[in-house]
Amino acid sequence: GRSYSWTTTEGSGDDRRTVSHYNPGGRSGPNGIEGRRVGHPLHTGIRGGVGNLTIHVDNTHQYSSRYDLRLSSVSIQSRQRLHDHCHIFQFTDLIQITDMICQNVGGMISPIQGSNVHFKEHAKFKHIVPNSDTMSWFSTRLAPTAIGPIQGDLSFRVKQPNIRELGFDMEPFRAKEKLYLGATQLGSYGFRRTYRKFHQDGITMDFRFPVENRTKLEGLPSICAGEGTRVKFSVTNPSLRDLGIKSQDGRRLVVQFYKNGLERYDIASRHIDLHMDGVECNSKLEDNQGGIWRGTLFEISCLKAGETKTFNGTLKLNPQVTPYSRLAIQAEILLEELKHDTNNLNGENLSARKVMPVQRRQLEVSSEPTYVPSTDTHVVLVSCATTTKEQFNAWSDLLSNRLGLNIEYYSVSIYGSLDPDFKPLNGDISLAQAFKGKLVVVLDDMFNPLDNSVSKMEPSRMLPNGSQSQTSGYDQSTFWLLSGSSDDAVKQALASHFTAPPNDIINFASLSAFKKAMKEQLEEERQAGRVSDVSICESAIRVKYQKGNRMSWTNDPQKRIERKADAIKSFLENMDPLRQYVIEPREELFKDEDGTSYQLIVVRRGYCRTANTTNVLQRAIPPKQDDGNALLAVVKSLPLDTMLLVFANAVSAEDELLLDVTMDIFVQHLIWEVSNALDGRLSIRNAEDLDGVFPTLQATIRSSELKQIAAGAGNDGSKALSELLARMDCVANSRDLNPGPMPFSQRRAVRKKLRKMVSNLEKEWAEGISEEDRRTEIKMLEKEVLAHLKETYGSFFTRVRSASRWRKGLLYICSYRNMAKYKDAGFCGPTVRLCEMETLEHTHKSRAIVPSKTITTEDNCRSMRQQADEQKDLASQLLNSIEDTRNRMGLGNNGEIEVQLPHNCS
Repeated sequence: GRSYSWTTTEGSGDDRRTVSHYNPGGRSGPNGIEGRRVGHPLHTGIRGGVGNLTIHVDNTHQYSSRYDLRLSSVSIQSRQRLHDHCHIFQFTDLIQITDMICQNVGGMISPIQGSNVHFKEHAKFKHIVPNSDTMSWFSTRLAPTAIGPIQGDLSFRVKQPNIRELGFDMEPFRAKEKLYLGATQLGSYGFRRTYRKFHQDGITMDFRFPVENRTKLEGLPSICAGEGTRVKFSVTNPSLRDLGIKSQDGRRLVVQFYKNGLERYDIASRHIDLHMDGVECNSKLEDNQGGIWRGTLFEISCLKAGETKTFNGTLKLNPQVTPYSRLAIQAEILLEELKHDTNNLNGENLSARKVMPVQRRQLEVSSEPTYVPSTDTHVVLVSCATTTKEQFNAWSDLLSNRLGLNIEYYSVSIYGSLDPDFKPLNGDISLAQAFKGKLVVVLDDMFNPLDNSVSKMEPSRMLPNGSQSQTSGYDQSTFWLLSGSSDDAVKQALASHFTAPPNDIINFASLSAFKKAMKEQLEEERQAGRVSDVSICESAIRVKYQKGNRMSWTNDPQKRIERKADAIKSFLENMDPLRQYVIEPREELFKDEDGTSYQLIVVRRGYCRTANTTNVLQRAIPPKQDDGNALLAVVKSLPLDTMLLVFANAVSAEDELLLDVTMDIFVQHLIWEVSNALDGRLSIRNAEDLDGVFPTLQATIRSSELKQIAAGAGNDGSKALSELLARMDCVANSRDLNPGPMPFSQRRAVRKKLRKMVSNLEKEWAEGISEEDRRTEIKMLEKEVLAHLKETYGSFFTRVRSASRWRKGLLYICSYRNMAKYKDAGFCGPTVRLCEMETLEHTHKSRAIVPSKTITTEDNCRSMRQQADEQKDLASQLLNSIEDTRNRMGLGNNGEIEVQLPHNCS
């Protein structure tokens, strides 16, 4: 049992006491055995029949359901309604809800107790402000399905939004909101019943302003300093009533113009000349600090219903405004609140009406540079409307102050084209002529055209046939650096060789005839010792169609032509590693005159590695003057003569970083030329014109700037020339150009020719070089290359001479991969030759990438050509849009414009 306690009394008299006793009890017994579980499956029982509900009233009436009320119809009115259309009203209006009718949708007669009709409780209205002084009720008994009127009216005011909190540029503000009404039955002893189905769907209300601008604050978003744009701003009255202080309602309507004071708009007011409707607005441009009234005000005395008032003006910039400075002109429409018949609505006195902004428009204008072509400039900086001032200044400082080059500026958002035949400024010089012998740096930011119907575009995609000299239409001496290009822009540039019209189309009767012709052409090229034919050509190879046994895949015609395409690919990879090829096997059957069926394989020869004129710097950040990667990008992209000029400028300025970068590019160029000669198997012994084989060394030998430095070299000039000569010597004596006991090998011939040219260069500079500085530089380079190769290939790498590992190590040391020299991750990224970007090999290998040989389908070819045609159409549309808009909005010589006077109300 359980424990328990008790007490007893012992003794008597004064010795009487109470004694407590306790018994701990016994243990609990064990649990009983669990019963057996039910072994039979359980099933749901049969569903019962539908029950009946009957409501009995006074034992005399019976109903199947109770009464319920629903709003049947309603009238929503305003004396100031905006349109004839239903439920469209204006902000600040007082809206009346009248002629309400309800219906009994229940199964019994409604009771004698009345019901209040009101705005739905807990409804979250944003612009609807219910009037608490109005009320409606319903007290009529209604039989089922009967209708009855609701006594009284309801009203609400439409709250106006704070337009200035919604941004600087906006379309006409409109708001849609659901209006919900509710009904509640009231009874004795605090009884309340809400009719939940009274107004379930609600009524959609549309709130607008009675005045609006539909066409923006029109003007050119980019103009050159010293020039101007027409400015146009239209105000439309789409309502049923006149507006303005002289209208019947006397409702004040004002338009004001002022300058946006945000920090990013940095053009000072003294450099801005704004006139609207013949009124000078300059003195009040900055009157925009707080309050309703800002800038220059224009009172519209009367704007009739359905009419439009247009303000015309001019905006000009002072010639002193620097490129890519920006300003923003604000236009605001202000309207007086409505005056209602009542003097008190929710305790607010409406007789003192306020004027509030109802719409804001903004014209953002950037100052862009004027294009002034000159034969004395070295670089063309191509920009657009989205180029920032920071970008522009950073590139200008890098090119001009650090490299000492002359720059000219060309804006595609001003002139609208990069077609080589385009003649800007209505001049006689085309862009192909103007850009000849220059580096074109394209800041490849996507920009908005002036016409919304034209798609956004990057400047490089406005080149109709890409930027490579083989297809672009520009001179071979024009070089390109694309900065910040997207993947799509790079893909389009790479595909331009495939979509451009071929210079030549050749038909071959068989695959063997094609191979024979290719071998003869390439052998002739190799014997000449230089790549001479860099044209885009197309070969159509006939493949005899033989209907084979369907049971054997080897006789399948489709498989056969695919095997032929694979054979062509392998042949070209072995025979011509310097060029791109696209191989297109076509399924269509043709028949010749004797009825023989055949198919075609079209081979398109594309870009040649020796004719690359485009480099890509994909990481688009404003370069800093001490950014080694940015210097690498520019110097690597320069024409050779200009690069030699930069080297001379770096010697004069004692710029050690620029000297080091320039010498690294000399090494890169020379290794690139050696790789081209070896991969193309060019016979160096027979090469008469070494400009086509080793142009970097030839240009260095001829350079008058370097000869002058050698003739009058001080310590800095001597050290620079000695280090440059040492680096070229390292390439000429590269260990992998010495193939051991192979006296007639191609590598030995290249090495011999290079060493002879370096020796000639040494003689030219004999007075200006230091043998000690030269040997020190050679030892340092060899030590760095050796350390890199050991780290990459292991300690025994020197035993392997078949691969070009020494040149790879030297290329690593003199490239952006050398993190000890070009390590800052916050700077610009690597610069890659466009012809190397078809594959991702350039991202992890230090070598000259072999152009690809690609097999593609006829559908893919058709799609690529269609995309190219579409892009050309877009570029053409963009040019037409820019020219049309500038002709329409640009100022004439006299700058005069027409002024529209407002109408007078009767």
